[in-house]
Amino acid sequence: MEETASKEKHHPRDSEKTRARILQAAIELFSNSSYDMVRSRDIAHKAEIDVALINRYFGSKKELFVAVLDTISQGKPELDSSDVESRICEDFSKRLSGENFQNTTTAVRLIAFSASSPEVSPILRERIGNEISRLSGLLGASDKTPATALIAYVLGMHTLLQMLSEEERIALTEKTLLEPIHAIFQK
Repeated sequence: MEETASKEKHHPRDSEKTRARILQAAIELFSNSSYDMVRSRDIAHKAEIDVALINRYFGSKKELFVAVLDTISQGKPELDSSDVESRICEDFSKRLSGENFQNTTTAVRLIAFSASSPEVSPILRERIGNEISRLSGLLGASDKTPATALIAYVLGMHTLLQMLSEEERIALTEKTLLEPIHAIFQK
């Protein structure tokens, strides 16, 4: 009780800010550990709130995870079939530097850490499947292989780039990194 009172003193009640703090704490924890290893108590501690507020604002840890996915997927480019290749290349180029790189890295890490979780892997599989279907439609392909390859390349490249030093990342030219994307569209 004393701990809750001190948390409330530290953070006056403001539902919008509380919700944002919970989301930010969950994003950080889920992108650094698997869904199964992150406890609601850990999220509450990081957000400096009572654990009951997670259920109040999100319903459950699983629903919070879905809200995290929604939050980190905001800002993906709107695409149409006429400019899909150039827009994907442009977005990928932007994501290789600055804040976009960090945002994408967060998403990739979250997917990698939690893909094997029995509770949330169906959600991740559905989200990736929807993205593959969306890209396949834009590519005008009934075969989902090119869209799957494109997503696999982007996810894999971000994973690799996280492991490289800044110097090694700089040595990779944009042209080199975009060649596999252009190759997918040539087929």
